[in-house]
Amino acid sequence: MNEKQLKHALLGELAEENIPDNYDPWQALQARMESDAARAIMPQRPTGQSMRARAFRPITALITLLLVALGVIWIASPQGNALAQGLLRFFNPTQEPNESAPVVPTPLPLVEVTAFVQASSATHKNPSLEEAQHEISYPLMQLAQLPQGYHFESVQIDGERATLFYQNAAEGIALWLEQLPLHGNQPEAVSVGLNATVEAAQVGNEPAEYVRGSYAGEQGDWDPDSGASFLRWQHDDMLYTISAVVDPASAPSESALSKAALLAMAENITGDLAVQLAVDPGHIDHLEEAERLAGFNFWTPAVLPAGYQFDFATIEDGTGFVCLQYAYNDAAFPALFIRQSLTAPLSELRAGAGNTLDVSTVEVAGSEGQAQYVIGFAPPEHACDLQNDIFRAGQALQWKAGGMSLEMYAEFRLPEGGAGLTQAQMIALAESIGGAPSSEPGVLDANTYSDLDAAAQAAGHAIQMPSKLPLGSTFTSIQVVGNSSMALFTNAQSGGPNLRLYQCPGEARADSICHSLTENIPQSSQVEVTQGELSAVYAQGDGGMAAGEPAPSWHAVDPPLTQRIYWQSGGWYYVLVSNGEGIDLQSLAEIAATIP
Repeated sequence: MNEKQLKHALLGELAEENIPDNYDPWQALQARMESDAARAIMPQRPTGQSMRARAFRPITALITLLLVALGVIWIASPQGNALAQGLLRFFNPTQEPNESAPVVPTPLPLVEVTAFVQASSATHKNPSLEEAQHEISYPLMQLAQLPQGYHFESVQIDGERATLFYQNAAEGIALWLEQLPLHGNQPEAVSVGLNATVEAAQVGNEPAEYVRGSYAGEQGDWDPDSGASFLRWQHDDMLYTISAVVDPASAPSESALSKAALLAMAENITGDLAVQLAVDPGHIDHLEEAERLAGFNFWTPAVLPAGYQFDFATIEDGTGFVCLQYAYNDAAFPALFIRQSLTAPLSELRAGAGNTLDVSTVEVAGSEGQAQYVIGFAPPEHACDLQNDIFRAGQALQWKAGGMSLEMYAEFRLPEGGAGLTQAQMIALAESIGGAPSSEPGVLDANTYSDLDAAAQAAGHAIQMPSKLPLGSTFTSIQVVGNSSMALFTNAQSGGPNLRLYQCPGEARADSICHSLTENIPQSSQVEVTQGELSAVYAQGDGGMAAGEPAPSWHAVDPPLTQRIYWQSGGWYYVLVSNGEGIDLQSLAEIAATIP
């Protein structure tokens, strides 16, 4: 999944959402390093040679041991500690708090795109370790052992840099192993806060350094208790970094981020990609493996709503249920959950805090008796437990078939489309679920098209498309809602922007999708934009209700980094919405100007 990326502050988004699959805290420090180098305010200290084992005479060895012993005692003193900080090789604690200028993400370049006919059939997925090995020229290393509760999520290749992502969903811990060839160069020390404590360590025979903390945002002070820790070392011509981040909302053991914990992982990296890590029952990537551990064959859908893909399975602790979790367009978290059990009864749903339980009887073909559609509930205890994303689901469908207890949980369908299902879609999906697994589920939605001509015929008018897109973006699908449409463009780059182009007839009526996307934008957040003949309005942020807010409000910076630009042209109303990094006002305006 990658994830995963939502990186504008190291831990700000983690407090609002669980750790995303594609978020790498190391990049925050790297951005600082690049910014400092560009402004030349912090010259790097010269770095020492790698420590290598050498043969030497016994007398020399004895003298050396005495000197080392004295050195350890002296370095522990305040004077020695100051000198040790000056000899650091991988981290450079010389940056004054609030000294750094904000790091501005560089927008992806826009590229000309050919005429759209058919959506891309290739969905971007994280490559396997074996596939990643083919993309780099050095042996890819992985963690040979993981602490209990961790699982491998994904691998990302960025040039010569390889980053493996691991997660412990139960304790809210994310872990990254990064490796980069140096080509004979010295590793560039990364600037950390002046108050950061960098500890010397050793991985095998190689020197290493450990630091705990991170900057509080792009201009904030160094916070040693932010929930992040880093270990760096060099072996031969390779530079390795292990990064760990704890979700502030969780309460894991302090040892999870300790130097000893990261060193234990560093001592157990291997180039044997065939090593099989212990399976985490809370996050099983393959249905066959989950069935083997659960001891029965799952019922899976023959069709899926457009944009949804199987993400992982969870064998719940103590409930008798298995939960199949599905994500929308490679999102960092699932949005659709299908629970099933051969032994447990259907869950007795209770009203959620501040809600009234609303239960209605519906017909699901093939069910034993009547099914129930429920809203206003609190998630059942331990349901889809370790990932704990089921709280996003606002509606449930419960039924029995073939001796199986079946439950489906989904987000509500927004008027503008995207993740979420209607009640009718949930029932149609339930009717497609059976005991014969489908390796390639069909598409549930009749109003979602991968063919531009078919979508235009269904909408009854020509659907306009841009002639420029950010690098890595492809046309994915078109949803037709009445006489309006939404074209989706997904980006293959980790954290890259996903775009949605809405086209509505005439002026934005109160019941139109385009109106719902623009009606609640405060005047203070509206920016007038001119690009050639285009005259539009730009806004950053989105409406929503954060924890502690009594009512929804506009958030200028929201976790998905939402931006939008809207305008009228040729009797049509357009709204172009982006989520993710690598795009800005100028890029959106330039894309919008290419739409006829």
